Amino acid sequence: MALPPWEWGGDDWVWWQAAAAAALLLGMLLADRRPPAQKGGRGPGHPSGAAGCTLPGCVRCERYRDGTQPPVDPVNQQPTVCLWPGLLARPVWRDFPRQGWMEALAARYHDVVQEAKELLEVGDAWQDTPLVTGGRWGNASLINQGRVHPYLPDMAPVTWGLIQQGMREGGVMGTATSFANVFFSKVVPEGPGGAVDITPHHGATNVRLRCQVPLVQPEGGGGGAASLTVAGTAHAPRPPPAVFVFDDSYLHSVHATGLRVVLVVDLWHPDLTDAAREEVSAAYPPP
Repeated sequence: MALPPWEWGGDDWVWWQAAAAAALLLGMLLADRRPPAQKGGRGPGHPSGAAGCTLPGCVRCERYRDGTQPPVDPVNQQPTVCLWPGLLARPVWRDFPRQGWMEALAARYHDVVQEAKELLEVGDAWQDTPLVTGGRWGNASLINQGRVHPYLPDMAPVTWGLIQQGMREGGVMGTATSFANVFFSKVVPEGPGGAVDITPHHGATNVRLRCQVPLVQPEGGGGGAASLTVAGTAHAPRPPPAVFVFDDSYLHSVHATGLRVVLVVDLWHPDLTDAAREEVSAAYPPP
């Protein structure tokens, strides 16, 4: 009968220990390819700000859930999935360099607004999102977690053409990773005279910046009609066709007294090198 490994002696025992250690390390790597510095996050049911992700089948939550729940930080970055080291951190990027697709969007702004208004009439284009009080929040996604919608891009051809331009230029994340999204977002109060609030929450990662393009704003204008609060500071929409770029890994929320529709486009953080982008895409691929 063969002796068990712990009764071996000499070089045989040393080699068996080395093989066991290598197998354990390989198993750990296969279980989670993310570098330790990039781990983080909360899964379904964990609060993020005032509420948590309750979307059924959320790929990011299901794949990257690790059960941790740090205290909510209202001022500093707190991405729910991936904190990439060494990236410039600030809540709002007012001096974000204008990209070619943004210039093209300014020229086609009214066409994008018209496409958004037409999509408002297509009920099944919108998916309700639960992080809201006093009304409804829905998204019509052209790209959701790196996956292109099967038909919505065809219903917004001007917008989709601009996004494809941004992907070719390299600034728009597009389909590179599950952190990438492009969607029309709408909030609407429950009734006349009411207000709707997207509850405070943190985004998934700091490897992206989020670009918002205001398309439809509540009547009356001004910060009281609609505002986006990031890290405790409320920002009224700028005159169209201006874009607003911010880091959604900071606590953020929305308040509106009427229908508000924006186009949301996720951008690569400008500090990420090409090699780092490839590493992000490999560690967090689209589902």
